[in-house]
Amino acid sequence: MQEAIDNVWEWTGEMFETNEIDGLMEDANIAPNTEAIKKLWNEKVTQVLEIATLTKPEEGWSQTGGKMGVHTQYLGLILAEMQYYPKSYPDAKW
Repeated sequence: MQEAIDNVWEWTGEMFETNEIDGLMEDANIAPNTEAIKKLWNEKVTQVLEIATLTKPEEGWSQTGGKMGVHTQYLGLILAEMQYYPKSYPDAKW
C-alpha cells in the first residue's frame, strides 16, 4: 500500500491547481477557496495515513499543467482507450 501511495502522490498536486478562471469564480463566490480545500484535504489524508500506519510522502515536485493544457504522454493512451467504443460503434446508444 505504501508503494502505491508513493507512486501516485506526485499527481495529487494537480487537484489543487488553479488558473485565472478559478480565481475569478472564487472572488465571485461561485467556487470554493482552493487553498482552504487543500488544507482540509491534507489534514484528513494525514489523519487516515497515520491510522493506517502509512507514511505520507514528503512535499516536493508535483505534476501540474492539466488546466493549462499541458499533459503527459499518458493522456493519449487514456483517450485512445476511451474513444475505442464510440469510434467502433458510432450508432451505439449509451
